[in-house]
Amino acid sequence: MILTRWAKQVLAACGIEVQRGPSALMIKRVGRHVVPEAQWRDARGLKLNLGCGGKPYPGYVNVDVQATPAVDLVSEITALPMLPDGCAQEILLEAVFEHLYRYERPAALAEWRRLLAPGGTLTVRWIPDFDVICDLYRQGAPGLVGPTFDLEHVYRYSHGLPTPFNAPHQLHKDLFTKDSVRAEFEAAGFVVDDLASTCFADEPYALNIDVIARRPA
Repeated sequence: MILTRWAKQVLAACGIEVQRGPSALMIKRVGRHVVPEAQWRDARGLKLNLGCGGKPYPGYVNVDVQATPAVDLVSEITALPMLPDGCAQEILLEAVFEHLYRYERPAALAEWRRLLAPGGTLTVRWIPDFDVICDLYRQGAPGLVGPTFDLEHVYRYSHGLPTPFNAPHQLHKDLFTKDSVRAEFEAAGFVVDDLASTCFADEPYALNIDVIARRPA
């Protein structure tokens, strides 16, 4: 990606500084700490927030493919070759995993396992649980955006809400159950410590899966 001088000036006017490294473009809000890319190869004990969007967490390296003021490292989350083996103690994804295609996920899980130190934790939150979604539909449960949990609700929660402005990346790329998630993580060499049914934000139904897994010591 090449930024023109004009684009850099516009970003600077918004308080954003652009940094170009050999393998990734990094940006930062002026005054926000960004680890120079030359130092990644010696990094240890990192906490990575992958697919952070506009929601950075303090103490984490916030990673996203979109360059926003919240992002410390601009990169695909499925491959981070600038980061060394075993550099992370924790990897976090929130409402991200379902946006990966099925063919992408084995390589992504292998990459995250590479980045984690032995005993390190991978936490993936808010994977839509198709079993719960189907149960709510069959029960005709009260809806969240209408009177009944109808097919519109099934689509909204199983497939996301792509629009002309954010398709196709906003589309959920697969369907998931607790059994399928466990099998996928274990096939990638993780130990699954917990699978929980969780609500997103203030929604009343626990129709998401949170998984906590670790790289074996």
